[in-house]
Amino acid sequence: MKTFTEAVKALEQGKKITRDEWKDTLYFVKKNAGVYAFQKLIVRFEYTETILLSKDWYIEGHEKTFSFPEIIPFLEKGERVYISKDGVRYIYLDMTTGDLICYIEELLSYIPRFSDFITNDWIILHD
Repeated sequence: MKTFTEAVKALEQGKKITRDEWKDTLYFVKKNAGVYAFQKLIVRFEYTETILLSKDWYIEGHEKTFSFPEIIPFLEKGERVYISKDGVRYIYLDMTTGDLICYIEELLSYIPRFSDFITNDWIILHD
């Protein structure tokens, strides 16, 4: 655990920071000259039949893009399949329900309370 001052130093070095109680839902990151808050969302992936012909899927460690039929074996093995190259949104197969689940990191307008700055439960997130 770190103080807010220590967390800000890590933020300035490009690290993601959050408080321990927020670690599964919210974090801050420095991009260019600004600081942004992101929230993590995990929802059922909603799609239409057009997904059958989609061809812009990314899999970590592979250079090429994949078609939807090509990603099915990767999903069955429990791998993440990215919706875009930025690595922020991906889908995975929930083996229990058989549903495709979408993980999203969404920009959030969030202003911490002053009491958040004086706590000693700030942490650095590692991807």
